[in-house]
Amino acid sequence: MRKQLLRYSKKLYIKRIFAVTVVLTLILFQNINSYACTIFTKQQGNMVLVGNNEDFYYSYDSNIWFVAATKDSYGRVCFANSSYVQGGMNEKGLFYDGAACPSTNVPYSANKPTLGMDFGEVILSKCSDVYEAVEFLKNHNIPSGFGDHILFADETGKSVIVEWVEGEMKVVSKEQDYQIATNYFLSNPKLGGYPSKRYDTAKSMLENDELISVESFKNILSAVSQEGKDKGTKYSNIYDLRKKDVYVFTKRDFSKYVFFNLDEELKKLKTGEKKLYSIDKLEYKTFENISSNSESNAADSSKGISDSSSNPTQIDKPDKSTEQPANKFEYKLYYSIPVVLVIFTFFIKRLH
Repeated sequence: MRKQLLRYSKKLYIKRIFAVTVVLTLILFQNINSYACTIFTKQQGNMVLVGNNEDFYYSYDSNIWFVAATKDSYGRVCFANSSYVQGGMNEKGLFYDGAACPSTNVPYSANKPTLGMDFGEVILSKCSDVYEAVEFLKNHNIPSGFGDHILFADETGKSVIVEWVEGEMKVVSKEQDYQIATNYFLSNPKLGGYPSKRYDTAKSMLENDELISVESFKNILSAVSQEGKDKGTKYSNIYDLRKKDVYVFTKRDFSKYVFFNLDEELKKLKTGEKKLYSIDKLEYKTFENISSNSESNAADSSKGISDSSSNPTQIDKPDKSTEQPANKFEYKLYYSIPVVLVIFTFFIKRLH
């Protein structure tokens, strides 16, 4: 009788552990879909615009930095949450940003060098357009812990979304005059995160806008932004890839923004020099219509982002190289899924 009770207790314990594991896994997947990025680009005539929302925990520091060109690298602006670069643009008008996707196997080849978690900035420093960025990635391994797909766009209007899905690198080309990335693999939506309300909203607005503008992109960013107590849309950007203009918004307040022109900012730096600013400490100005102020912004760009910041920080470490070790790792919720499964397995073995 006692043995039967012990067996029953073990079975009940296993069921409880299994239930907790399932709940934790579902919560983790829910957080992937609810709190990750939205990126979109569209070309119309001579204008090529990109918009992105960076959705993350409000408690994490967000920074923006500029790096001047050297003989071996392009000048660039980068945005980052926590430990590694999330997105940016270089002096040639090449843009990139990433959005979290379901966990999958990352391809690896022993014959290729492996990049660190900052490989997005490495690409901005080495590549001038989308084609070069894709070729660069074909010749390198990405970190095993990397879990995003990346949208690249350049000033010609060309864009692609690069995905690493089930051991293969996939390149999704732009089929319309716009392209969107949220939180599912376009090459294999069945892996999770599909359908996406934010994707559908951005798609509808991009298709219905007769004329794209900074104002229309601001409205899209607002429509797909996310609000939460501790996490949500931390900052938003609009890039004009031909003019090299950048607009920065913070925490879903789209009535205020900081403007800068990348070319003008880079002129203020010495060769290879790097300057960093806290996004949260910039001074955001209010304008009634952002598009109507674009010309006045450009005329006033000599003041630059330094006039909007209370704490510019000088950093002497300039460029990064493709040989950097893959030792930078940002904690993301879906990385916890294997940990939960390992813990569950451990408890099961202890019961035998």
